[in-house]
Amino acid sequence: MHEPRREQVSPLFPVDGFRVLDSMLTNARRVSRELNTILAEIGLREDSWRTLLALEARPGMLMSDIAEALTVSNATVTRLVNDLVDEGSVYRKPGPDDGRSIVVHLSRQGRQRLARANALIEGRLDFTPIAPSFHTLSR
Repeated sequence: MHEPRREQVSPLFPVDGFRVLDSMLTNARRVSRELNTILAEIGLREDSWRTLLALEARPGMLMSDIAEALTVSNATVTRLVNDLVDEGSVYRKPGPDDGRSIVVHLSRQGRQRLARANALIEGRLDFTPIAPSFHTLSR
């Protein structure tokens, strides 16, 4: 008696592909842990660093645009921005079109902090993916 053939969801994502998804999530958690350890040395967290990074890429972002870029809630962005304002890394200005909207800018201190964080990350983050290839899973 032979083992029944495994059904595939699609040619690119076999049923065993869930192992790939699990490996991707494991990698993300591992990188996040390592990143937070590095960033803690200069008083940053991953979410704060990602906010600074987004503001460097797109200066003068609306709070809602930051939330979308980071894939977090508006409440989370409010907390992040409040913390970064308190630390002097960003500042807020009223939006140009609507008195209710808020535009967030990276301050000089925020640029320096981001540059320092990026240098630490570049020099120390060790990331080697551990996900098996689809070829390995299809055997």
